[in-house]
Amino acid sequence: MRAAAKRLLYGGLEAAGANRLFSRLNGGSVPVLFYHGVIPSPRRDIFNCEDNHLKAEDFEAQLRWLKERRRVIPLRDYAAALRERKPVDPLAAVITFDDGFENNYATAFPLLKQYGLPATIFAVSDFVAEGRALWVDRLAGAYAASRLPEPEKIQAFQKVKRELKALPDAERRKRLEAIVAEHCGGREPALPSFLAPLKKEQLREMISSGLIEIGSHSRSHAILPRLSAVQKREEIMGSKKILEELCGAPVESFAYPNGDYDAECAALAREAGYTSALACGMKLSRAGEDPFTVSRLALGPGDTGPVISATLSGLRQRLVALRS
Repeated sequence: MRAAAKRLLYGGLEAAGANRLFSRLNGGSVPVLFYHGVIPSPRRDIFNCEDNHLKAEDFEAQLRWLKERRRVIPLRDYAAALRERKPVDPLAAVITFDDGFENNYATAFPLLKQYGLPATIFAVSDFVAEGRALWVDRLAGAYAASRLPEPEKIQAFQKVKRELKALPDAERRKRLEAIVAEHCGGREPALPSFLAPLKKEQLREMISSGLIEIGSHSRSHAILPRLSAVQKREEIMGSKKILEELCGAPVESFAYPNGDYDAECAALAREAGYTSALACGMKLSRAGEDPFTVSRLALGPGDTGPVISATLSGLRQRLVALRS
């Protein structure tokens, strides 16, 4: 939906009282928001073709709205309420980030401090501990270096990414390396600086602020249901150990890469000692939800005012479902 039309639609719905109605209908639900990155200026190329990295202006507008209209609570507090089946503030909301990009520290963290809002950053342990680029970003870099015409590069990248996510892990890795070799001639794909990983000292500084909790987002961002039981254990349990050593602090929460999980993944997250595990799916988290399958939703570029209100009330998701 075009930005102007979206603002007009949701502005009219808010004026008509639709957001208040859906908030009442979804009483007891909590919006658990997830982001990936925040960058100083907008970027629309193959490396951000899905708007995963919001411009700082949009992110700040969303934080301002949350500060004025919601009570943002730490994930650990919300997870405790789910485990103990206790009610939470009807205006509660939670902020999370996936992957562990350095721009979380450079751009998002100062804004979170400015507004005094807590957040959880789910870091991919091999990314932040060893600098291994995320496989989806390596794929984007390969197609950025390809000889395809510019308009076709993004289409090819998105198509192949969907295909790779559906493959068994060994086959996904093999095909990825073949694509990188084909387009990069034996070199690693060149990636822009905004895709760099967080550093140890940045992680520890954010933790020491009292606003930021670090969670795990697996070791390699593999699609967990495509893995063997042994591989799942290493991704879920091994990442916790690595991150706790890196951060010098407990790692209590886990986020399933791509939001994909199965019963075995949830059981391993419990066994590992996490207190919660999060998915996605553009859903509000419900009272009584299993703390190891917590739903999340996202806000995008230009989502301010009535659009945020419609998303956090559940109205926007209902409209999207009706259109599809």
